[in-house]
Amino acid sequence: MKDIISIIVPVYNVSEYVGTCLDSLLRQTYQNVEIIVVNDGSTDDSGRICDQYAGKYPDKIKVIHTENHGLSAARNVGLKAANGKYLAFVDSDDWIEAEMCEILLENLNKSNADISSCGVKHDFNNGKDLLSKVSDSQKCNQTELAKEIIKNQNVYGYVCNKLFKKSVLGELQFDETLMSCEDIDFVVRYTENCKSGVYTVSELYHYRQRRGSMTGEFNYNPRKLSVVKAYEKIMPIYEQMCPGCMYILLKNYLKINLNILGRMKHSHYQNVEIEKMLLKNIQDTYSKVIKDKRNPLGTRINIVLSRKFPGVILGIKQIILKRKYK
Repeated sequence: MKDIISIIVPVYNVSEYVGTCLDSLLRQTYQNVEIIVVNDGSTDDSGRICDQYAGKYPDKIKVIHTENHGLSAARNVGLKAANGKYLAFVDSDDWIEAEMCEILLENLNKSNADISSCGVKHDFNNGKDLLSKVSDSQKCNQTELAKEIIKNQNVYGYVCNKLFKKSVLGELQFDETLMSCEDIDFVVRYTENCKSGVYTVSELYHYRQRRGSMTGEFNYNPRKLSVVKAYEKIMPIYEQMCPGCMYILLKNYLKINLNILGRMKHSHYQNVEIEKMLLKNIQDTYSKVIKDKRNPLGTRINIVLSRKFPGVILGIKQIILKRKYK
């Protein structure tokens, strides 16, 4: 009998999209999957829709209803219920290609790797499969894997475009104190236990982009402070696992702090303690990043301007985005 892949789907108020997501999971060419849906206290029809799917496909879908505790907590509930040798995560407003599980598992087995990844398509389409030619897979060692994650290329810091081994996962769980960027924290801590990974750039995962929310995403949100915390958590790991990547990590960390400060200025939000923290983080890393010639000139210029005019630069980016997705 084929090994089971457990697909964990956290659900919260996505009644408009969850059907498309579950349909894509049921269409998988690799059929030995269990779909664990964790309804995280939805207040719309999401829970009812999930129950309907479970009633229709009882051998495939299991629904767990919980109080609302957030994305990380819902994923952890799914991890505890998972019976599969392999684990996958799919967000309930996204969808995946029918071949995704099969390709990820095939690449994993062929390369004898500990994690398998695919490309991500940022998609405005509504659940239509758009798979182009499948690209060859590329194996990488732990250092190369760590670098691809922090570069946000090929492998990325997402959990939803990956297949994990339960044996490698061990007792690892999502950090429930992180309200944002919990993915990269989980992936990096998992990578600590990996000898190698494998990836294909084929875009098998569809990350839904909602036009209505695109232009409002530059406002300040305290959840964004979790991104700072997540990066501070993974920095010591990278110092041991991939010290040659630290310049990328510092650049990303600086840009995150500048971005949050820009959001505060752009939204006219005032908090002396938060601003003081952000300014200190910026001061501690700014010179290192600007003087490091490994960072592209365009990136360094953008950082200089963002530091000098944080709210203005963010406002310009918002205008550009509005025009792009009008």
